[in-house]
Amino acid sequence: MSMKSCLPALAMLTLCACAASSPTAPSPLAGPLAGTWNGTLERAGASATLRLELTDEPFGAGSVVNGNYAVTGGEDPSAGTVGGITLNGVASLTLKPSSPPLCGTAPFVVPVGDIVLTLTPAGRQMAGSGVIVQCGAAVAVTVTLAK
Repeated sequence: MSMKSCLPALAMLTLCACAASSPTAPSPLAGPLAGTWNGTLERAGASATLRLELTDEPFGAGSVVNGNYAVTGGEDPSAGTVGGITLNGVASLTLKPSSPPLCGTAPFVVPVGDIVLTLTPAGRQMAGSGVIVQCGAAVAVTVTLAK
């Protein structure tokens, strides 16, 4: 068999091989906060269970964190979305309830209930403090979580 007679067959094999596997976009890297975290949210005299389901996508020197949360038990159960960043080993997260309580009287009614946290991750553990924004006050909380 001559080289000329092999070229069409070789070209056909190359086309078939290329058609069988198409390139895909690389999957994004997940940061250390990605996953499900369970633990406690404590404030003076009260404790509740906190669950975070997070994505953590690297961005510049830190990462962008998003997800969902649920606080069960305790005085202020709520559920909603999480947004925040990590930078220099610290996570700054805001938990926004999907049905926030309202504060004030018309026309000055504002939603409250955000939980603003500063957490330090350490492997499969994460702990820190923050506040729950309530009518006329910000109530201090501490948080301890594990993956």
